[in-house]
Amino acid sequence: MAWGEASSERPNQSGTEPLPRKKLVPKVAGAAKYKLWRDEVPTTVFTGQWLSNYLEITAPPLARASFNYELEAQDIALLLRTANHRFHDKFGSGLPDVLIEVQQWLSGALLQYFAQPNIANTTEPNAGRELGASNSNFKSAQPTMAPQVAMTPMLGQCLTAINGYVQAQNEAQLTSILTFEPPFPDDHRKMIEELRRAFPSGDEDSLEQKCTQSLVAARDGFGGNGTWTPFISFVTTYLTYLRDVDLERNGYLETYNALIALQEKAQSALVHPAYGHLMLLPVVNCAKLVCRLAIGLDKQPELIAHLKSDTNANDDGDGGPRDTLPERAADTLRKAFTTCLNDRTSGLGKDGRPTGKKRGIYKIANICLKILFQCRKTRNATMIFINIGNQSPPLSAYPRSEQVTYLYYLGRFLFQTNHFYRAQEALQRAYDLSPADPSCVRQRRYILVFLTTCNLILGRFPSQALLQRPEALHFQQHFGPIMQAMRTGNLASFRKHLDYDSPSADWLLHFRVLLQLRNRCEVHVWRALIIRTWRICGAKGRPEHAGNTLVDITKLTQAFTLAEKLSLNSQAGTYVDPDFDGADGVGDDEEDDTSVSTTSVESKLSSLISQGFVVGNVVHAQLKLVMLGMKTGNVVAAGFPPPWSVVKQRASADVPGWRKHPQLASGGGQVISMSSARPAGSG
Repeated sequence: MAWGEASSERPNQSGTEPLPRKKLVPKVAGAAKYKLWRDEVPTTVFTGQWLSNYLEITAPPLARASFNYELEAQDIALLLRTANHRFHDKFGSGLPDVLIEVQQWLSGALLQYFAQPNIANTTEPNAGRELGASNSNFKSAQPTMAPQVAMTPMLGQCLTAINGYVQAQNEAQLTSILTFEPPFPDDHRKMIEELRRAFPSGDEDSLEQKCTQSLVAARDGFGGNGTWTPFISFVTTYLTYLRDVDLERNGYLETYNALIALQEKAQSALVHPAYGHLMLLPVVNCAKLVCRLAIGLDKQPELIAHLKSDTNANDDGDGGPRDTLPERAADTLRKAFTTCLNDRTSGLGKDGRPTGKKRGIYKIANICLKILFQCRKTRNATMIFINIGNQSPPLSAYPRSEQVTYLYYLGRFLFQTNHFYRAQEALQRAYDLSPADPSCVRQRRYILVFLTTCNLILGRFPSQALLQRPEALHFQQHFGPIMQAMRTGNLASFRKHLDYDSPSADWLLHFRVLLQLRNRCEVHVWRALIIRTWRICGAKGRPEHAGNTLVDITKLTQAFTLAEKLSLNSQAGTYVDPDFDGADGVGDDEEDDTSVSTTSVESKLSSLISQGFVVGNVVHAQLKLVMLGMKTGNVVAAGFPPPWSVVKQRASADVPGWRKHPQLASGGGQVISMSSARPAGSG
């Protein structure tokens, strides 16, 4: 019968099955005892002899690290009574699972006991007794196990599991056991209760000593890669965080500070060249919680009002700005981002995917960018984009979700810095990569708002098919009048729609695109107005004459003056403060503020010509717009090229911050010193 199968023997007097048999006896020291323990049915499920045999056969590494199996009789009695009470009703079904549970519980309990200092040097009468001593009175002895051991079985299991995951390099299991956000699993809640009883606030030194003694793999190192003491500090801080975390709203600030301290410890453990990759996902998970708390506290200033008052009271008078909570969080996370970016032990695997810490570059960068954009501190994002553009693996090697998020923030950053064509490229790629799924409509909507705004500024209109998509809901209402004004040159309609009192103003201000549309799209309205004026009163050159296609600037001046008047008439009347009503010169229309000078029109024409939206030149002496070489053909198509084609032709294909290709083998993107280079041909 194989290990883990049910025994054919009858149950014992307690109604429980004996331990299972195994045909093959392991070739280890103590095999005879193992066979005896395997074959004989104990009178009770757990006895002193059973425990002695169990330790000798199944836990030799634990024995070497634990004072030669020296336990007091009272402690043995406590272990056995606890085991019988804990497992006596579980035998009879699912025996392999029960045995695994027994092993996990007993290993944790023993490890906690063996980790206590000065056990070998104790002067108690029973200190020298070995496990399974024949004269041990297990039933009547009173337990003398250290309170922290007897009170913290779940903590012992947790530390034992963490130590095993580290030694096995099991990143997934280590990540699963390190839970940061409530509600916590049942095992964690029990462990938190144990921590509050055995290691109350202020007893962090004892807790750190406990972690140091239990986390043998990190303390002593393995595989010849040295010790990992920052990981022990992280685990200690993590347990302290679990013990002290406050789920009430008034405790958010304290939780934020505790998480920042925990994040710093986690990032210190991340730095280790051999073991640090195990901490990547815990660092990311903790960073996500830090991000949400930082943004939430920034949106609830009443929770941090005392911080501002304390800052003002302690101001040293230097006048410098103080970092906000989001800025502090972003600065902390940026260190983890730099660690992942500069890691030399990882790169791209054979499948083209990042390995090791390189996996975390865009994960952590996106969290930092989310904090900075939510709290409008985008100036601090500059170095993130620069560093990624110089040192990161290609963006295409990373998961699609990370690509979409990063390109969205890159596009918004370029949009805010007035690089609209580059922003359009990044946002277009983000929109193309985002799945057209109902669950992603909100994300696609945000991308499409900024993408549509960029395209309008560049003179490119969305198609009707695009405007019918779910993520483009209400786009026709808010962007339609702008497109119509840009087509017809209706300056009055354009300004009315983008006025602060417009029905669309709140929607456009919510997405922070109103000012860009007002300031950048009006040039296209000028262009359309000039085209309409030429069609009405322009002079087209003839092949039999030497003349060129001309537009009289005085006619353009009249057209712009009329457009300004219509624009003012479409708005509300002039507001006059009641205190000044009736005063001389107030509210009078003696001076015409709508008149447009020829100089202003010449300036507009020069701007359009320099941008390539009008092909020609201005003859200032004759007040003429001359479009050369257009005596035949379509004057509008030749003299007024589509703005989108002009911008696209002039734009650079490179988008700063978007790594599209791998770095060169020589270290492309870095500065090369030429101070010692000799002239060509010098030998």
